[in-house]
Amino acid sequence: MYSVLVVDDEYMIKRSLTKMIQQDHKRFTIVGEAEDGQEAWTKIEQLRPDILVTDVCMPIMDGLALIQAVREKYKFIEPIIISGHDEFAYAQKAVQFGVHDYLLKPLRPDTLFKTLDGVFAKLEERNQRFARHGEWTALCRDAANRIVEHMMLFNEGRIVAELTNCHQLMLNMEKDLAPYPLKNMVQDLISACHSLLVEKYGPNCLEITPLNAAMLSPDHYYNQMRASILRMMNELRNKKNLKVNLKINQAIELINQRFTAALSLEEIAQAVGLTPSYFSSAFGESVGMSFVQYVTQLRMTRAQKLLKDSSLKTYEVAESVGYYNYPHFSRAFKKHTGLSPDQFRKQT
Repeated sequence: MYSVLVVDDEYMIKRSLTKMIQQDHKRFTIVGEAEDGQEAWTKIEQLRPDILVTDVCMPIMDGLALIQAVREKYKFIEPIIISGHDEFAYAQKAVQFGVHDYLLKPLRPDTLFKTLDGVFAKLEERNQRFARHGEWTALCRDAANRIVEHMMLFNEGRIVAELTNCHQLMLNMEKDLAPYPLKNMVQDLISACHSLLVEKYGPNCLEITPLNAAMLSPDHYYNQMRASILRMMNELRNKKNLKVNLKINQAIELINQRFTAALSLEEIAQAVGLTPSYFSSAFGESVGMSFVQYVTQLRMTRAQKLLKDSSLKTYEVAESVGYYNYPHFSRAFKKHTGLSPDQFRKQT
């Protein structure tokens, strides 16, 4: 049932209009009456009617000024003009403001009922379109969640498959959502994906690329959508790699400071905020050797320098570079240099 506000400064006309509209009580209900545009505007802001039936010539604020104000703030309200003036200027203004119909007094009931039939059909179609748009919004949100999950795993194949399905869904729904264009649906999906990534990584994590403003074919819109989503994924990958690289550099500094003491991969991973397994993989990819190999290399380089340039006993050298089990140090040193610690010292 749709709500109606009736506005006319002539009491009997206003009552007659109200009575005629109330006959169609299954589709329309009168929620208020007003004598002039100013009073009507106050009631519009309070009641938000679906339909405004108004005279043109009224004191304080005329009907056209009222409709202009309604159009600027409440575009969903459908205006109908009832006027005693059959003048082109009034009708022209009414068309400009998107008035549903311009009816002349004295008003015949069949004329009013025909107009009400038309506005009812228009409101029903709009509501069905809104319902379909709500359905699209939910489908878009679900698709964006799936796409972002694949983006976070950098799974391009799954992303492209999901985008292909979404594109077909858009084409199927485009007619039902008219006049909501395919371009808007594509932008909805891109924006939904961007919003989800912003929620996870912060407002400055990624930039969103606007679509081409020109009218394009469905294939062009698909290609733009795919390019935009994959660009976000690659930007996310680059930022993630940069973040991880910063953490690996931080880990290297810690290792360089602490390698002469007891040191574990788990300890360093925790210090830089990565899981041990991910840290191990990222460290090897970044440095080109495993954590153990890197620490061993630092210790062996330091041991060789001490064996050359100090009077420390070989077991003292071992302890100074983090080996408290001399045989373990000796085996590691020989594996690294091809000589035992004593042989290395004698040779140098």
